[in-house]
Amino acid sequence: MLYQGLFNILDLYFKGEDLFYNSIETFFREKINSFFVKSSETEKNINQKYQDLTLFLEKMFVDFGFEKDDIQNRFQDPFLELREDDLRITSVIALYEIKFAPIIYEIFLEIIVDYLIDIKVAPLMLKLKSIGFLPIEFIMELRNLKDLIELNPEKRENLRKYIQIQEKIINKFKTNKQKIESLED
Repeated sequence: MLYQGLFNILDLYFKGEDLFYNSIETFFREKINSFFVKSSETEKNINQKYQDLTLFLEKMFVDFGFEKDDIQNRFQDPFLELREDDLRITSVIALYEIKFAPIIYEIFLEIIVDYLIDIKVAPLMLKLKSIGFLPIEFIMELRNLKDLIELNPEKRENLRKYIQIQEKIINKFKTNKQKIESLED
């Protein structure tokens, strides 16, 4: 939620954001299609397909260099829970498009924002570039924006503080969850 305004700014700034979204879409569709090619549409129920796709995507993100716990937390988003009207979904690709694609876009947009203000995600960005995930045009626009942000250290620091608010909130929720679970035991 904290990132939504930043995402809107990125959409306004980037001319090649369609390249970015298309590369994500193409990459994940190809990987999902090739992995689940043997799975027929009636072979498994939607709950099993959901679990299989979740595990597959978690493994992909860990292979990219993301933290396993962070990705597992993202895939526990209430939006991803299957509802009664989701039972009409029959294919893994449809399940990806309806449930997982929005979360995946959000994950990558957050990484881009982190890259703009922090060097910690640079190795991950290099990995994504090396596997052809990020188009060169998009990388160049991203680098130009990063250079603009670095010209104003005060604004960069304010942006960094803004982003850290989310991390603090998440850590507080994790701590409280652990405390509640320990009381239940």
